[in-house]
Amino acid sequence: MAARRTPSGWPGCRPGPGGCFFGRVADPAATDPDTCAVRDLNKLLRDDDRVGLSLLVMTDGITLVRKKSA
Repeated sequence: MAARRTPSGWPGCRPGPGGCFFGRVADPAATDPDTCAVRDLNKLLRDDDRVGLSLLVMTDGITLVRKKSA
């Protein structure tokens, strides 16, 4: 299953690939579209002040995203 790019504005919550993507996210030589999409999603989540993040160290990593209260 190919990773999906997340639209701006965060209209909903959708399940997606793990935050580490089989270790490829940390490998600068990995430039395939799926790995780049996971990197982009991780950066988007990291830089969004509206959400809090946790990465569970399970299988390939499970990213939990929680909307912060206003």
